[in-house]
Amino acid sequence: MAYSQALVIAGGIAHVPIVISVLKFLDTKTKGIHNAREAAANQAKAIEEAAIAKEKAAAQAAAAKAKADAAAAKQAEVNSSTNDSKT
Repeated sequence: MAYSQALVIAGGIAHVPIVISVLKFLDTKTKGIHNAREAAANQAKAIEEAAIAKEKAAAQAAAAKAKADAAAAKQAEVNSSTNDSKT
């Protein structure tokens, strides 16, 4: 039994909202998964950047301390040599 052309077109048009609803549902589900993965990646990146910044600050503090110690040692040497020349 054959269907008329009008009946086939009407059936196709009737199924369009169903197909759109299914596609919208799948899009919503995959978007949620994508957003969750992206948030986790961003959080991991922020933690890594914070660790790098902390290491950099520690290295700068160590360099500043070494520079201050060297300056203090040089000043102590100068003071020692001036005290020796006065006596």
